[in-house]
Order: sequence, then C-alpha cells, then structure tokens
Amino acid sequence: MLVEYPEIQEAVLRLPKEEQEARMKRIQVAGQLNGTGKILPKEQWTTPEQDRPYLRDYILQVQQEIKDREAFRRK
Repeated sequence: MLVEYPEIQEAVLRLPKEEQEARMKRIQVAGQLNGTGKILPKEQWTTPEQDRPYLRDYILQVQQEIKDREAFRRK
C-alpha cells in the first residue's frame, strides 16, 4: 500500500474512472476485513498473473512533470 503523497493523489486522479472505482472497492474491502480481524478468502486472492502495477506509470508521469516544472523555474 502506498502512502498518499501529493504525487500519488494526482496519479490516482489520472486513472480511468473504472480503475479508480476498482481501487476504492479494494481499499474498502481491506478496511472492512482489517476492522473485523478477518482475512480475505483464498479464492479472492490476487494471483501473480493478475497482479499488475496499475499506478506506476501515472506516478512516474507526475514525478517527471514536477521535475520539469522545477527545472523550468530555475531558468
């Protein structure tokens, strides 16, 4: 789980709406399970084949934009 720094928040806003909704659903389920002390049933676990870094490219894009903005301001 990522700490929601401003870069992460901006990256999440850039996700397609369906991916944002799926992310929120996963976070809600995790919170509910944590609150009740339960574990996600094994049949609902993500397999390595299903796992993908859906947010990474957006984070990298935001970070690059921040670097570019800082470099432009220095000139």
